Amino acid sequence: MRLKLEDIGEQEVRRPIELPAEQIPGLSVLSEEEACFVAPIRGDLRLRRRDTVIELAGEVTSRVRLRCGRCLVPTDEDLDLRFQVTLSAGAPETSDDLEEETELSGDQLDVWMVEGDEIDLLDPLAEQILMVLPTHVVCSAHCKGLCSGCGADLNKDECQCKGEGFPGPFDALKDLKLD
Repeated sequence: MRLKLEDIGEQEVRRPIELPAEQIPGLSVLSEEEACFVAPIRGDLRLRRRDTVIELAGEVTSRVRLRCGRCLVPTDEDLDLRFQVTLSAGAPETSDDLEEETELSGDQLDVWMVEGDEIDLLDPLAEQILMVLPTHVVCSAHCKGLCSGCGADLNKDECQCKGEGFPGPFDALKDLKLD
């Protein structure tokens, strides 16, 4: 989803979005095992320009399938995202001496630099989506997880290892006798 810089002015520009996640290149870093979008990414993007600074704001929704952190069962989660990103159509202010390294301030690190006369809105959108994906999902508050000994799903089956499990680092101390 590309937009020409000349089409963005002080008046707000709105762009509705409805795309499958596969069409957003920045989301290709996710494997099917990590996250699978089960609904299109829908929302509204708004842009406004002041000199060389462009403000991008948006609301985006979708549904993503992630694995439960306890039992590994696929679990669907709603994705509801509101964001604001600053883009700059000009180079950051630096010293005149090109030989020296330039340290960027914190404000400059939060700015997306735009090269050329077009903006690809999918890159900052993908970054915002990746930042809000949950890192630890639980299918239910009562999930018992997997047995660390035999790997049985304790939500469905009884454990087959009968508490034997694997030897722990402190098992050698169980026979220690102190007088």
